[in-house]
Amino acid sequence: LYQTSFRKAMLFFVSVVVWNVLFVLYKGESLNVSFSSVYVPKLDKVCFLEERNELKMHTNKTIDYCITSFSNCISECWLWNDEDTFCIGFLYNFENNHCFFYHRLFKGGDDNITYTSFYLLRICVDVGLVENFYEIGVIENVTRITKVLLPALNEICTIERLPFVNNFAADRIHKVLLADILSCFAHCRVLNWTDVCNAVLYSYEEGICLFLNYNDTHQKNSIIRKNSAEFYSIKHCEFSKMPVLPNSDSVVQNYNSSFEFYIFSGQNPVECNIEKKMLKEEHLLYTTSLLSPLEFRHCLSICMNNYVMTNSCNAVYYVENGHTCLYLRLPLNNIFESDLENLGLYIFVVKSCGPATRMLYHQSTNIYQFLTLSENDIEEVNFYSDESDSDISVNELDNALLQDSSVQIVKLHKFMEICFIQRQNMTYIENFSIFTSNTPIWTLNMCLHHCRNNMHGETRCSAVLFSRLNRRCKLLSQANNEGKYLIKLYEEFVSILSCAKDREMERIDNPAPINFYLEELRQICKVEFYVLRNLTQWRTLRKLNNVTTFNKCLLSCVMESKPILCSAINYSKFGDCILLKSGRNDEFFEVKDGTLFGEIIDCEVGNYVEQLYH
Repeated sequence: LYQTSFRKAMLFFVSVVVWNVLFVLYKGESLNVSFSSVYVPKLDKVCFLEERNELKMHTNKTIDYCITSFSNCISECWLWNDEDTFCIGFLYNFENNHCFFYHRLFKGGDDNITYTSFYLLRICVDVGLVENFYEIGVIENVTRITKVLLPALNEICTIERLPFVNNFAADRIHKVLLADILSCFAHCRVLNWTDVCNAVLYSYEEGICLFLNYNDTHQKNSIIRKNSAEFYSIKHCEFSKMPVLPNSDSVVQNYNSSFEFYIFSGQNPVECNIEKKMLKEEHLLYTTSLLSPLEFRHCLSICMNNYVMTNSCNAVYYVENGHTCLYLRLPLNNIFESDLENLGLYIFVVKSCGPATRMLYHQSTNIYQFLTLSENDIEEVNFYSDESDSDISVNELDNALLQDSSVQIVKLHKFMEICFIQRQNMTYIENFSIFTSNTPIWTLNMCLHHCRNNMHGETRCSAVLFSRLNRRCKLLSQANNEGKYLIKLYEEFVSILSCAKDREMERIDNPAPINFYLEELRQICKVEFYVLRNLTQWRTLRKLNNVTTFNKCLLSCVMESKPILCSAINYSKFGDCILLKSGRNDEFFEVKDGTLFGEIIDCEVGNYVEQLYH
């Protein structure tokens, strides 16, 4: 694994040289070669391509295939790394966005493939190393300076559109996946409380937002051309004083001025008193972070958990139409009680938290659902605890509900999220619509990925029925169906309680997870390897020496995961194996050169062949 980089480089050099020589001889003349440089947002690099359409007749064997944008096709080719095979070029179909990767060229392809072009990928370099980047896109007639409202912060900002090439002079901070340009601006503004972020580079096609520190004196060009990303400078922002009209359908506006909210902190139920207050400009001075949870209850539960664990959050500002949650840490002394005009915008302040003596239960959900309901819609679940252990007794619950419930944490790597799920032994379910996937689903984690991908609209997925026996995944969404569905013996009912982003800024450049088969446990583990060297939220458990292989290091972590919650390893070619667990926001880990850092995403029972399908 560690001695192949030089061999790969030589293989790449030899393969490219050989094929160039062969095709010069084949043509009998110098080729008409077209070179181009393309900025790739996912890499934040400029990649140099050589268009060689005469090679299409030699592209009958691919190493992989995907449907993606042209720039992302370039990045996937550049990042491809599978032992002794790597991508030297790709065939791209501009009509249907099909991308085919190649590590060698073989006679037998079709040189008349319509709408396709073949490119050799020469190299990708950091933008700071590019002295002259020539833009070839069409000139855009755009309004250079505009004012936009950022709902996530209730700010009106003056934004200037700048020529794309000017961003090369800006200092890079980091990049993140965001759904829209307004979220990109808002996250830059929040970041500005700790770092200097005054500009962004946003790719509409891929949703990638790059945060920048830009000095306007570096402007080189005034012409704006169409490119794979757009460059904006945030000039000035001010708090919006425009009132919001009352909305009877608004969940946030309809909350009472004071209410109780319930979560689980670890295995313990917690009850918090929440107060609803008017949003004021001064509140934004105490911003800590900005996230995009699915619902308000998720927004509030994340803050409450941070309040209980680290006292790092005691208030939130939630925007329903954008699903953004601004986390605040207000001072303990109440300094915002001035009689300002009510804008119709509210924050929710955590006043106090303590052990729960009861918890709200909704008949169509489960006892861990984070909901605040009216008295007509609830039943009580009482909690009794002593110094040794906690015992939960359920009063007057339906017999179909689980007698032995458990809440677990799962990692959904495609969404870069951590989700709380609950497994329940139930004989039937009601008030659900069922959608069955015809594609074989090999693991519960894959099934949950399908559910998470369908958490949109009025019929979003909230639970699954998974069958390991039949490899079937049924997605469930709440509905007003009166009929009951009898759960089969081999089906497992699992509900998704809440999800939150998990260090997506650090993981955006990570390659796709790799499956490892642990023969000793008959398990298949999915491991995500990290590209960055300085990582957050990791705590070292212990270090093992003379561990001969990566698999043995991984096995040590998995076998010890029950008592010490080992969830990542750092392995070196010298046999050093460091076991790590998830840590706090202020805990860091440095990955040394010559070592691999891998996070365990999921482990499932399976055989050697099944790892191909996990």
